[in-house]
Amino acid sequence: KVKTKIRAPRTKETSNGRLQVDYRLYSGVRNWTLRLSGGKEHIAVIRASGSVRRFRGPLSAPTAGIVAEQLIQRIRSVRESKRYKAVVIRIDSPGGDALASDLLWREIRLLAAEKPVIASLADVAASGGYYIAMAAGTIVAENLTLTGSIGVVKGKFSLGKLYEKIGFNKAIISKGKYAELTAAEQRSFRPEEAELFAKSAQYAYTQFRDKAAYSRSMPTRWRKMHKDGCGLVARQFLEDLLMLLVE
Repeated sequence: KVKTKIRAPRTKETSNGRLQVDYRLYSGVRNWTLRLSGGKEHIAVIRASGSVRRFRGPLSAPTAGIVAEQLIQRIRSVRESKRYKAVVIRIDSPGGDALASDLLWREIRLLAAEKPVIASLADVAASGGYYIAMAAGTIVAENLTLTGSIGVVKGKFSLGKLYEKIGFNKAIISKGKYAELTAAEQRSFRPEEAELFAKSAQYAYTQFRDKAAYSRSMPTRWRKMHKDGCGLVARQFLEDLLMLLVE
């Protein structure tokens, strides 16, 4: 009876069974009522959800993915603010751009040097998503969070046959041995280009692997054990000591 009496004048039930609160009543609630103000020390919560990329595209939605340049600005503002005493970064990402992930890793490391940082992993924090998380001082995940996937995937489209089929010709005037490395999609790699491309992918992977070991204070021998870049659920990853806590 008490619950019914309290709810009756404040809420109404919708057709799908959910309760709605009148906007005028909701907007009249003050922050101090919910204990959202009054304290001088706060914990910042930064959300990182979606694929990782460096810049926002001209046709991208404002909330589409993790844009490194924007998230870096947010992290810096939290680091420079005296208001926030600790930070929780909520990550739900399958990865994305390797350079963008590395830039975010560096920024979070700088933040963690000044304030406690906890990475909270949602359903997925794999590849670039884990790259971001491993910069935090503590990583928290669910038992079935898909994480890890310490690896790099690179490639390019070879559209020569497609261009031939539609009657499109492309000619490139260039100077330099590797000037057409990624620009000449009308053909496959030349041998020397393929070799350089493979080396760059291997370098990116080595950086990822070594920073994972460094960030989680793992021994050098661990670097030789993990070469397949597979994704694991958090409970498996915990056994490798790459995660400090699993809820």
